Amino acid sequence: MEIKLDDEVILKLSEVEIKTLMNDISSDELKEDIARRLKYIVMHKHDECLKRLKEQWIPKFKELGKDSIPLDDKMFCEEVFACSSYECKKIRSMNKE
Repeated sequence: MEIKLDDEVILKLSEVEIKTLMNDISSDELKEDIARRLKYIVMHKHDECLKRLKEQWIPKFKELGKDSIPLDDKMFCEEVFACSSYECKKIRSMNKE
């Protein structure tokens, strides 16, 4: 079984690994179970990143004198990313060097 991201194989499970998983997961449910777990992991990471983004940017918005901050997560993120002082992780890391 191969798991791909943008057509690149990011994980290849051997027959032994698949059979090991099927010791606890029905073969009828294996694909759906793996998909559910991957979705959970990625969305959990997203939720944690969103939490940290809010912790960083709500005080910054107050410092910038913004008197309204979007409650909707997507709108909040769009407002942060539109801010001229926003820097993604790669830029922040480069600026530290």
